[in-house]
Amino acid sequence: ARRGLHSWLAVACCVTLLAATQILMIACVHCTLLNPASRNLCEACGLPLNRPPAPCPGELVADDAKNRTPVQPGADSKQLLKPLNANDRLVVPRKNQGAKRLAAGGDPTTQSKQGQAGAKRVKGQRKKKREKEKIMLPTTGSKVNKEAITSASSNETGDGTRADATTKTTTHVVASWNIAGCIPSRMAPDWWTADDNAAAVASILMETKASVVALQEAPMEIIEHMKPTYRLLGRQESHARGVWIMLFVRSDIETGKTVTVGPAVVSSIVDGGVRIGVASVHLMFSKEGADTRRLQMNEIMQRMAGHGIVTGDTNMRAKEGKIDGWRDAWVALGRPKGSRFTWNSRENWYHGPEAFKYVTRYDRQYSRGKDLRIQSLDLIGNSTLLEMPNLYLSDHYGICCTYTL
Repeated sequence: ARRGLHSWLAVACCVTLLAATQILMIACVHCTLLNPASRNLCEACGLPLNRPPAPCPGELVADDAKNRTPVQPGADSKQLLKPLNANDRLVVPRKNQGAKRLAAGGDPTTQSKQGQAGAKRVKGQRKKKREKEKIMLPTTGSKVNKEAITSASSNETGDGTRADATTKTTTHVVASWNIAGCIPSRMAPDWWTADDNAAAVASILMETKASVVALQEAPMEIIEHMKPTYRLLGRQESHARGVWIMLFVRSDIETGKTVTVGPAVVSSIVDGGVRIGVASVHLMFSKEGADTRRLQMNEIMQRMAGHGIVTGDTNMRAKEGKIDGWRDAWVALGRPKGSRFTWNSRENWYHGPEAFKYVTRYDRQYSRGKDLRIQSLDLIGNSTLLEMPNLYLSDHYGICCTYTL
């Protein structure tokens, strides 16, 4: 009887132990399937779960085996980004795009940082665009200098001519530029052509809204780029062969007779019955040509009666340029430093980085007439092209003067 009782007790113990084991196994499976966010150990039983741990740095993290990319520990995120080319566009994620990316797989922290960096770049670009659109008055000594601005009561017509309702005055802008034949700079990329150069020059001149445009070393191709806003009054050769001295006027302005005098094109514009003589000049080059330049300028100015403006590449040196009865615009405005040098080969590497580097004021603008008052002088073409250092459209900077009559 005792032996039978012991046998039954042994059987009961085995059954109980087997049942407990089955219960523990069911609990582990339950934890593995229904608690995927838990740690690698089951909270109920303490046994290891049947799933791999999260990937560590250096392991493969992509879901698609074909596109797997190892993430190296301590890698700089900037080294993983491919530099943008000139024609690449910045793509800004739209709304809910982040959620779609997370659904497709990926590191949300990295995506968030990249999204924030992209947003900052776009914000900076928009800020720069707004600043360019603002009408600002740079101080003396800045890259582009505005020394004087016409009265706030004057009304701009949108074509460069302003009419003042109180004083009955009009304003004219006269621009001059030696454009070096529109030949691309030695610093320009191979794909940049002479036609691209001419189009860029014309675009800058259009922005000035000038009444008169005087060009030196201008190729014939520039004429088409200036149409229809400007019409050519005349052209003349100078010591620079194969290119021309040209004089343009805005198409809506009345003009007088046009003649050529030495290395100059001379004409006139009519404003309210008042005739203003205008001339585009390209005088003799070199330091030894000072006497020739003086004779050339005298001959040109003698052909102009009353109000007059003579502008262009004078090739004058620092000790030259004082002419009785005529005002040098830069001198009349107090010799502002920011618009002094129209040649600066220290910054402008048009002829290459090995060219002789110096600064001077070759390009000038003279005016005459009691009622013709100089208001401001700006440099044009003195900004780099394509955001590339030392790349400019010409070896000269242009000058742009504002007058009131």
